[in-house]
Amino acid sequence: MFYSGKYIDLFECAMRILFIKKGYGAIPHLDAMGKRCFGFCNGGEGKGYYIPIVGIAEAVGTIAEYTKLEGKLKIQRLETAEEFMEYAAEGIVYGPIKEVVAIRQVKNLYYRAENRYMYIQAESEGGYCVTDPDGFPVLYYREQEMRALFCHEKGIVIRLQENEGMHSHIEDIETIWRNGWEFHGRVVTQQRTTLCKDAFKGYNGSASSQIALRYGVINFLENVEKIRNLGYDLGRVEKRSNLRKMQCEMLEIAECGQVDRLPSVEAEIWKELYEI
Repeated sequence: MFYSGKYIDLFECAMRILFIKKGYGAIPHLDAMGKRCFGFCNGGEGKGYYIPIVGIAEAVGTIAEYTKLEGKLKIQRLETAEEFMEYAAEGIVYGPIKEVVAIRQVKNLYYRAENRYMYIQAESEGGYCVTDPDGFPVLYYREQEMRALFCHEKGIVIRLQENEGMHSHIEDIETIWRNGWEFHGRVVTQQRTTLCKDAFKGYNGSASSQIALRYGVINFLENVEKIRNLGYDLGRVEKRSNLRKMQCEMLEIAECGQVDRLPSVEAEIWKELYEI
């Protein structure tokens, strides 16, 4: 049993399980490959904060390029429950999940993005094992329950062909780093990010907005760590930095609802990350 979790955004966790189950091993930096941790935007009218700019389909395509698995790593939106059951038998990533799978968690009510994905595989006749990175390594679903899940969610399926021993991947993490920062610079120039002064204009200070903002900031800070870890693996020497202090400051600002201060602190965090 392989398990990976637990974050606000579960895409990378579920994808890591998929690669392990299909025989490719624990490939790191999947969100960095897909550039999902290099740029964020906010939803309108307070409907979500710090949502990755890069969508899932684009991220999967970029990951396929990095891992040299074009044609083997695929994303599909299915039309029928029969198709879903056929693919679920082979082992897939499925999502985004919007409703309750195991238990109702506060973060899933207030972080309004396509962030919940899980790994599904048939275990026995009429039975399926669900690995939910939201905190549940093993959930067992009957066929009827799986059909109901598909009909209710109508999500996407991510498939990966088994590694038959012929595929050996050599990571080019320097390219992942360089391309990630090139993307970051481009979207900042296009004024599409949470660094913009009007990015939080939908924030109204209500209790629900406060909670949503807090979980959005947590998601951003978790992705900061993904970039930091990529820098570590590049062998860059970490200087004595204020990154941890700035991360704590950003969370405190979110808890106080002082949204006008967030872009400037975030800008300092990006600068510190780039200089790692």
